[in-house]
Amino acid sequence: MSPGAAATHPIRHRSGHLARPRREGRRVLGVDAALHRVADELDALLVEAELGFIGKSSKMLDEVPEGVGKITPEEAEHFVSNTGVDLFAPAVGNVHGIVRGGREPKLDIELIKSIAEAVKIPLVLHGASGNTDEEIRAAIEAGISIIHINTELRLAYRQGLVKSLSENPDELAPYKYLKPALQEMQKVAEKKLRLFNHL
Repeated sequence: MSPGAAATHPIRHRSGHLARPRREGRRVLGVDAALHRVADELDALLVEAELGFIGKSSKMLDEVPEGVGKITPEEAEHFVSNTGVDLFAPAVGNVHGIVRGGREPKLDIELIKSIAEAVKIPLVLHGASGNTDEEIRAAIEAGISIIHINTELRLAYRQGLVKSLSENPDELAPYKYLKPALQEMQKVAEKKLRLFNHL
């Protein structure tokens, strides 16, 4: 849904009752009407929603984007109760992309705990690329269930591809020069899976 737009289609909560999305200033507590039509046609549909601005780009950043902030447990509870989403991704100090020079914002672990207690549904950490292993472990302990690390995977792939092409400038077969890129991405994925699963 575009900023400032309002969904007018009723939202069907997990409990089965309907509610109208509410508008608070420029923040809309609702989801796109097209999603409701899909939900009506499917027996099972998980809906994930992000609340709060954490940037909008999966790339290397020179600084934290303007406007990045955190939400409150009250905002989280209000949003979840009014939309009936199944998975909730709050702004808790995270940011899309990776900030160069180790200047990644710190995750607010106490805020994650408070939001988890307030909403009582699985929490998703968007923009976890660049956060330290210690922060990720603490976030999981605080209530995070799903973690997104897309930028780190893309970075590993790109670095592997650049290295492969520079070391093999005459290679034209994609299955050969792409293999190192995939291997580098796989290394990151395996490392993160061990981290996420306490292995």
